[in-house]
Amino acid sequence: MVSVVGVRHEIRAGAVIQREDLVSVQVATGSGLHGVPVDQAESVVGKRSLVRVLPGSLLNPDGLADKLVPAAGQALVGLSLGAAQRPGLALDAGDAVEIVYTPGANDQARQGVAPSPVRAVVVSTSDDPDAGRLIVNVTVPDDTAARVAGWSSAAKASVVLLPPGQG
Repeated sequence: MVSVVGVRHEIRAGAVIQREDLVSVQVATGSGLHGVPVDQAESVVGKRSLVRVLPGSLLNPDGLADKLVPAAGQALVGLSLGAAQRPGLALDAGDAVEIVYTPGANDQARQGVAPSPVRAVVVSTSDDPDAGRLIVNVTVPDDTAARVAGWSSAAKASVVLLPPGQG
């Protein structure tokens, strides 16, 4: 038997791994399972999980990253969303979404045509309980990043969850 790092609490994709998320697990030597040796547990604390890991699972080192970086041609944009600006269910890393400009009544009177929605992929989410908002980090095409960031800072961005495979 060999001791490896297991998961005590669910770790959502994009989340930073905390010490309290981890537990020591015994697996049979030669089982073919790929895990992090328990004596290296501290080396994964502070890293981000690239995938959702359920309680009772082994922590796979291939599913970890020091930080999340957008791919070439993409940009990482943070959205601060109120309850009316997002679906009522949890957004997970990898979810395909569309970011829609949602003007107020005065904005609609000044504009004839609303800007086109922007396709994005959720990288991570976190709650901002003091402000009652959800921070959603998304990757967008880099030529739309400034527009999407502007919508967000003006509280005029809403997120629509798309069906799987439409990202």
